[in-house]
Amino acid sequence: MAKPSFSTFNLTMLNLWIALTKGDPKVPRELYALGYRHKGIEWRFQNAKRESVQPELIVASDSQEHTCLLEWKSGKNADNAQLRRYGNVTQMDVQTCAGVTPQAAKSHDVVIVSQSEHVNTITMGMATAKVSFPLISCEDSGLALVKNGFANKTLDKVFTPVLPIDWDHVPTSFVPLDADSPRWRVAEVIMPKVIKHMAHSQPMVDVLMLCEEACPLWGSMNLPARQVVEARAREVLDDAMGGEFKAHLSFSGTGKKKLVISNNPFDNPTKRTANLRKLKTAQKNLIARLKAGVSAAGVEQTRIEFPPDLPVATLPTATAEPEDLAGEQSEAAKDRESL
Repeated sequence: MAKPSFSTFNLTMLNLWIALTKGDPKVPRELYALGYRHKGIEWRFQNAKRESVQPELIVASDSQEHTCLLEWKSGKNADNAQLRRYGNVTQMDVQTCAGVTPQAAKSHDVVIVSQSEHVNTITMGMATAKVSFPLISCEDSGLALVKNGFANKTLDKVFTPVLPIDWDHVPTSFVPLDADSPRWRVAEVIMPKVIKHMAHSQPMVDVLMLCEEACPLWGSMNLPARQVVEARAREVLDDAMGGEFKAHLSFSGTGKKKLVISNNPFDNPTKRTANLRKLKTAQKNLIARLKAGVSAAGVEQTRIEFPPDLPVATLPTATAEPEDLAGEQSEAAKDRESL
């Protein structure tokens, strides 16, 4: 087993903690059994002093009367100003702005998750900021509480000495993309959705719809995060149009919001299997080319600009969330079967 590298740390942590609160069979079920559920991804809100905070993920449990505002650190340095802002978050802030129920907001913790090799510097940063948040270290064997304790002492037991994690089997599909995802990974996630719509003989599809289909927790992501993923998808689709999918894909109008499907091989009903094989080969070649760092001729090499942060948003009052893991797995199976 190997811990996530620096480049994959953020997405690994996000998907891992979501999996921990969804009862995914690939990870321990302790948090799920305690009633913890994910509530919001990168939701930004203001504390009582009108300072902005933006947890990577919010998880909460009504039965435990407790909320965790999770913040992970892939590097060795803590942001002392950020830690102080988190230290000023009150119970009322969590109840009114963090999208959790009054029951779950009765107690809360800001939880810092760090690479094991950076625990000492993160600890010094928390001391400088004069905060005593629970600090969880990503060890080779799993997640370990190494500093301070939770307001909900049951969690101390969950993470002591370690919550075992098989890093090679952490789910990656809940939120598969972010701003730092390499272009080949974006193609790996988005292009199967494009081919699915081609197989259904659809002449046009919204890029937004492709992103929603690719990210099962799209509705839990904040708007800037969704905009980043949509921009990354357009970037890779633009590249595909200049290369392997040039004969079949184009954008409609300005803004590149709609994908036009033309010369659809699936319009020939007698060669669907052969055409599917050809499109999957084109997809494979696109991914290999992007892994090699080669862009299609005529596609701009410059990195696109991502949208700036939007004004502070307040989450709606949380309601009971259905146990939807089996449903998501079923939808994923349907996608595979349709291809």
